[in-house]
Amino acid sequence: MNLPVWQVTNAIPLTPDKAVLATTSYSRTRHPEISTWDVDDIELQKEFGIANTWIYNVSLKDPQSGTLEYGIKVLMDGSIWKPTKEKRH
Repeated sequence: MNLPVWQVTNAIPLTPDKAVLATTSYSRTRHPEISTWDVDDIELQKEFGIANTWIYNVSLKDPQSGTLEYGIKVLMDGSIWKPTKEKRH
């Protein structure tokens, strides 16, 4: 992956507000019936095993139905990490 490298003493490549926008946009594709999401939790964490790779872990909640989108990982380039079942070689 060609992700921005971030040293914690430098400006962050993706701000929390942009991470939330990426997450809400992604969640709208998964749940088009939900028009408004509230941020339930947002966390910045170092990705284990990959040097200087940080991600946002965002959880959203629909205030009307209580539907929860939990633990959406946003990479520092603004993309959403989507796990695959492909084996690495």
